[in-house]
Amino acid sequence: MRIRIEKVLALLLFTILLGPKVAAQVDRGPMRSAFRIMVYVRNADNSPAPIGISVRLEADEGGTMDIQSTDSSGKVIFHPNAAAGYSIVVHQMGYRDEVKHVDLTLTPTASVNVQLVPEFGANTTTSPVSKEATIASAVLAIPEGAKKEFETGQKLLDEKHDVSGSIGHFRKAIKLYEAFPQAYTMLGLAFLQERNFSESKAALERAIQLDPESGPSYIALGGCLNQMKDYPAAEKVLVKGLEILPESPDGNYELAKTYWALHRWPEAEPHAVKAEKLAPDVPGVHVLMGNIFLQRRDTDGALKEFNEYLKLDPHGPMNDAVRSMVSKLQKVAER
Repeated sequence: MRIRIEKVLALLLFTILLGPKVAAQVDRGPMRSAFRIMVYVRNADNSPAPIGISVRLEADEGGTMDIQSTDSSGKVIFHPNAAAGYSIVVHQMGYRDEVKHVDLTLTPTASVNVQLVPEFGANTTTSPVSKEATIASAVLAIPEGAKKEFETGQKLLDEKHDVSGSIGHFRKAIKLYEAFPQAYTMLGLAFLQERNFSESKAALERAIQLDPESGPSYIALGGCLNQMKDYPAAEKVLVKGLEILPESPDGNYELAKTYWALHRWPEAEPHAVKAEKLAPDVPGVHVLMGNIFLQRRDTDGALKEFNEYLKLDPHGPMNDAVRSMVSKLQKVAER
């Protein structure tokens, strides 16, 4: 079923205006899924690795999906968006890279233990103890009080969904240790969920100043700038974020929305397609894809995407508008 172009044109304006506006209503923070990988990084003596050890999540199909740092208990939690195979890569200068494979095709959750093994070359005379102390000195500089405040804020935000409560703890962590990029990133995400965009932007910009290679900070900042309708600035930081994390569903979705808002839908399409592939259970992605299909004059594709949104989020903020669009498309098709 393909509707004649002249009949679609009257609907396109409504759809174009619908896309960026309603998408902003639903995006209050990074996308989460039912899939979860718990990673525990340990020292050679089985004690928890120090805070700040880099852990990457890579898809078997290729590409880095996320990068996080261990908390003071040596733990990292990833939330991939599909039942697939993944690799956990732990990288720390002075230690061997450790890679663990995880298969989420049979179970939605997995737990991985990784042991740090010092790497000593033939010309290396440094003892394991002194080398570990040198490598970890930067992360160990974070006071214990700041670490505890940071972890309390994380638990409140991620596990208890207490956004306002988490903000106070992230602020205390920063007060105790100003050069704490992870705390600024989490503070920015918390403010983003509260729709306090000016505070979110300031926190995320500070996180990037402290850690210029923090992909999640760039992507979160891009999402914040999209909400603020500063699309040129959003494009710049999202492109940088996707250079670091090319398989990020959040990053691809946000950049697709940026290009859509800038009326550059051909550039939006590949990122929307990728976001949908990486996170098919995120409702808003299907609305964006439906709009793109209408731009391509493919009403079959648009109806499929809009109906998928209604299936995934039947009571969501875009529900009435999407139902209205589906009804109009179906009536025109029947003429």
